[in-house]
Amino acid sequence: MTLRTAKKKNGKLVSAALLALAAIPLLPSLLNAQCDALPPATDFKAEKVADAPGWPYDIVVDKDLKVYWVERLGAFKVWDPATKVVTTIKQFSVLSADYAGFTDVENGLEGLAFDLNFSSTHWIYVWYTVYAAKGTFAKASLGPTVRLSRFTLKNNNTEVDMASEKPLFEHKIFAQCCHFGGDLKMSKDGLLYLSTGDNINYNYTGTGVARAFDESIIHGDPRNTSSNTNDTRGKILRIKPIPFPDTQTPAIGPGSTYEIPAGNLKETWNTAEKDKVRPEIYSMGHRNPFSISVHPDKPWVAIGEANGDNPEEGDDEINLVTKPGNFGWPFLIGNNQLYIPGFWTNRTDAAKNPASYTNESKFNTGAKTLPPAVGSLYSVKHGGIALPIQCHGVTWGFVDYDPMLNSKVKWPPYLKGKLLVSGYGTTPVRVATLDADGKVTKTENLFNSADFTTDILRATQGPDGAFYVARGDGISFNASSVCKIYKVSYTGSCAPVSARPSGEQIAKRAALRPKIANLGTTEVTLPAGMARVAAYDIRGAKVWEAERGAQEGDVVRNLPGSLSKGMLELRYTAE
Repeated sequence: MTLRTAKKKNGKLVSAALLALAAIPLLPSLLNAQCDALPPATDFKAEKVADAPGWPYDIVVDKDLKVYWVERLGAFKVWDPATKVVTTIKQFSVLSADYAGFTDVENGLEGLAFDLNFSSTHWIYVWYTVYAAKGTFAKASLGPTVRLSRFTLKNNNTEVDMASEKPLFEHKIFAQCCHFGGDLKMSKDGLLYLSTGDNINYNYTGTGVARAFDESIIHGDPRNTSSNTNDTRGKILRIKPIPFPDTQTPAIGPGSTYEIPAGNLKETWNTAEKDKVRPEIYSMGHRNPFSISVHPDKPWVAIGEANGDNPEEGDDEINLVTKPGNFGWPFLIGNNQLYIPGFWTNRTDAAKNPASYTNESKFNTGAKTLPPAVGSLYSVKHGGIALPIQCHGVTWGFVDYDPMLNSKVKWPPYLKGKLLVSGYGTTPVRVATLDADGKVTKTENLFNSADFTTDILRATQGPDGAFYVARGDGISFNASSVCKIYKVSYTGSCAPVSARPSGEQIAKRAALRPKIANLGTTEVTLPAGMARVAAYDIRGAKVWEAERGAQEGDVVRNLPGSLSKGMLELRYTAE
């Protein structure tokens, strides 16, 4: 059945005699019940687009669907879908191994993000450890510099202008293994989120026993880093880069190279110790937040984290930052269980109360009283929802779904807003449904063990709505890993493809999205250049259309809202 508006009067649509009541009985026949449930794994296709030696970390997909990634040993590469060729754009000089005969280090070239206006600025952001010759630093000394810099790409984004480097932020680390973090993400509102590990080596004695509360050496006590509010290690940092031109090189720091956005941790602090809280910190108390994902519409950060060396007490987690907070390390793990309870015995900082405890380490330079600890979403064995994460948690990302996106590979609307998580190893990929407070209300198994789901390091959703996955076969501190980049497309029938305007109408596409987002509306105004509007069900079948020949600015009223509660999308055309 086709429903039409009433005739025009003086060039305007004055009413809509819609047969809504007659259409309601059609609803069961119009909707595929499977589209309101998790799609089967057979509705997805995994395509390997790159397979070469390397150790892949952050991955970014641009509007032309070129896939860029960085590798820990310094390579910056791109895969071009037009040529199917992988090209090394730049081999950065980074400090990735051997400070003083100590080769097992995790830092190097780790973080990559593109500027929000990359198509015009050609700016990229890189998080890397500044190169130094062997022997420059004594083992475990504080000295190596880790830097966040902006670079400009040139020659059609095929070359890095090294002279364009603009350092934005940096800090020093201990010259030792491990726990670097290093993930970098740019949000839709132009904020940079950066994960940093606690930079502590718990096995410095060679005994294999974690000594998280040992004050015998400064580089063995994570209360000096993760739970130190005056240190940027063991944190999620959140800043907004200042878009100064390439002709300037301002001094590094807040108000010069970046701004501090509203809502960081310092704003929540009591007045007495507020001056001891670094303003860049969004969340603290992390051990090794290896992978992070930023929600497309909210200031939420999902974290895949390795948390605990001790074989009996250690744990790995998936955490969710919904607001600035403290995630407990090294005092607490999982759902706020004590980390190695014996270490808490007879200590003044061991109140055994996650809602109120203090950092009494002699190395602590930050606030003494810490915020209440936040428990994990998932952990292997210490509370939250049990998830068999192997080695560390991995967050693929929050699924974004754009009903106006003209893509045959975009993931379906059922997954919109849900969080994809897995672990490094062979664990399945799970789908977490979250409520408004960020609590898990449902966990579903999307993919079981498969070639493209093992040994995942990072993942991201591309502008085409597909997911792109970076894999490294086997944990290694050298160049022997095999880098594999996969594109995971949805091929089922539950993601309708919208008609895309042509010519100058493409520029107006962004203006149409708000009309589409409110699917429960009962009234729409035709945007500039559009003469028709129609509603389609989740399978792409037309269920309603306005009369031909409408004019720009015409109002189509009484849209059948009873049929459009999250199940329909509107498409505008110029015909």
